[in-house]
Amino acid sequence: MHPNEVLGRRWFQEVWNERRIEAADGILCDSCAATDMHSGVGRSKGELKELYARLQERMPELQFTVEDAVADDDRVALRWRARGSAIGPSGPVAVDISGLSFARIEGGKATRIWDAWDKLGLLQQLGHVPRELDPTAM
Repeated sequence: MHPNEVLGRRWFQEVWNERRIEAADGILCDSCAATDMHSGVGRSKGELKELYARLQERMPELQFTVEDAVADDDRVALRWRARGSAIGPSGPVAVDISGLSFARIEGGKATRIWDAWDKLGLLQQLGHVPRELDPTAM
């Protein structure tokens, strides 16, 4: 397995599945920047850790599976799926989320990350948005 793939898989296993946010320090460089590909919002390493803490509160049982990975000299691309429960308006709700993460790797750590995941699907599962969208509204 390519070292960059190993690093990408460590992010999901150690940080998310094992709930060890301190493991992020061995995976992300200090100046790592992450971008949400849907919103364009950028986050620093510290902001990523804050987001992680908030998401862990709302989705405490989420478990990630890396379903596909491709790596080369300085990049890794991962297709993942997360399943578990989230706190919805009426209590815990089973959720199933999929997404993609891309990272640039330098010196054995991620320097840049881009994420895209199914936020609409999560909102639908939580009951915030109807599962069937009105096609006349598009």
